[in-house]
Amino acid sequence: MSLHQNDIGEGPGERHGLKWTEEENDQLIKEVMDGMVLHEVAKNHQRTVGAIKSRIMSNALTMIKDKGLSLPDVAKLLHISVDTLNNYYQERQDKIISSRVEKIAKTKERSDESNITNNDLICVLIEIRDYLKIIAEK
Repeated sequence: MSLHQNDIGEGPGERHGLKWTEEENDQLIKEVMDGMVLHEVAKNHQRTVGAIKSRIMSNALTMIKDKGLSLPDVAKLLHISVDTLNNYYQERQDKIISSRVEKIAKTKERSDESNITNNDLICVLIEIRDYLKIIAEK
């Protein structure tokens, strides 16, 4: 399943823009783990296939980060290729790191003195370390 492409001509679902409830999210995970076709999952949730794909990836990252599951295990559970999940994870980490570095740079630009704290640098380094660990697992 390709999780980076929306279906052509797909309109917004009835629940477009609405928050996912915990129950809806749990149902989504169950349906995906059971191997349900994405179009059916989208119909069940009254959302677009693109929204379903996005939520699957979001759940995958949560399973890796918060539940301590490995990237290959999550990929298998959610029927996603390891490469697709790894690429998505890397893209997200790149965005997070870029955002943090940009924030630190802007803080420094706005001040005559350096406002970059050791804590800011440590946070960025920890994120880089975690990112490299995931890459090394592959």
